[in-house]
Amino acid sequence: MEPSSGYIESKKLLEEKYGDPYKVSNAYLSKVTNWPVLKSGDGAALDIFATFLTQYQNAMESLSYLVILDHPQNLQSLVKKLQFFLQERWRREVILIRERKKVPEFEHFVKFVKEEA
Repeated sequence: MEPSSGYIESKKLLEEKYGDPYKVSNAYLSKVTNWPVLKSGDGAALDIFATFLTQYQNAMESLSYLVILDHPQNLQSLVKKLQFFLQERWRREVILIRERKKVPEFEHFVKFVKEEA
């Protein structure tokens, strides 16, 4: 196949296989919901979790399906993956957010986890 045609065909095949926003969103959601509970004192695991949450947040900008983690119930399921002492700190953070007449969102959680990591 001529290189220019091959490039176009390859790009088309990759787009078909990996470019479906629904499939990509489901993969992200599956990975974050199946994330293991972090163990106390495991700073490396917290850092990896923070990095993944940042990637997820970046993907939210282009994949509308991912905003589901802004829902309070889904956000609470993510909080349960944190070490207990971080869950307590997050609850205090939520109080501060709500005092500003805002609702805690995924972006607040990501910022919190990054700072703690």
